[in-house]
Amino acid sequence: MITILALGFLIGLQHALEGDHIAAVAAIARNTSSRTKAIAQGCAWGIGHTLALLVLVAVVMLSGLAISDSMSHWMEFGVGIMLILLGLRAILTARKQRVHVHFHRHENGRMHIHAHPHTPEAPTDHAHDHRVPLSRQTALPFFVGLVHGVAGSAGLIILLAATSLTTLWQAIGYVLIFGGGSILGMAAMTLAFSVPVGWVQKRAVWGEVAFSVAVGLGVIGVGIHRCLISSVV
Repeated sequence: MITILALGFLIGLQHALEGDHIAAVAAIARNTSSRTKAIAQGCAWGIGHTLALLVLVAVVMLSGLAISDSMSHWMEFGVGIMLILLGLRAILTARKQRVHVHFHRHENGRMHIHAHPHTPEAPTDHAHDHRVPLSRQTALPFFVGLVHGVAGSAGLIILLAATSLTTLWQAIGYVLIFGGGSILGMAAMTLAFSVPVGWVQKRAVWGEVAFSVAVGLGVIGVGIHRCLISSVV
């Protein structure tokens, strides 16, 4: 049992780093340079993912119902559509950004140009208070994690059925440890992702916009690929 649970943690860690998961969180955290916010977004995805798995595994084991192949394909197709929407959101958000330029004069008489992007919703004064509540920043990754959890439930249920985890509490314990691995893996991934984001934001005015467009296009490509694969029955 201990071996199975330890393996579940490692599988959860690896599961968080699958291509479609990374693509989704990259689309969300593409402008996040704060390490604290990046970790919070990664944890929010993992918590949503784990919650969806817990609910579905409990329902399936208590009711005796099974997830059909057709339903599993539709779940995967839904993930593909979600990725396409996230990619479009990244591109449209970048398109709305405009670069605001103004000058600063220091006491020694030297001047320099300060430039930064603005969105229509953001204030345009020079106070630069663009803070967004953490709860708002983690709401979307939590929802995305829920969708990924629903789509990934079929494979996890098959895995549980293939092991000696036959009781509900054993299955719940496995899902919790599996979820712990996925939370840790995604938090580490978003933390690592915040490093190049911060580098781009500090060194290139237009870099953040170009980076968002590139991420958006990549995520759309992953979403289309996911839709095409899920449509093969």
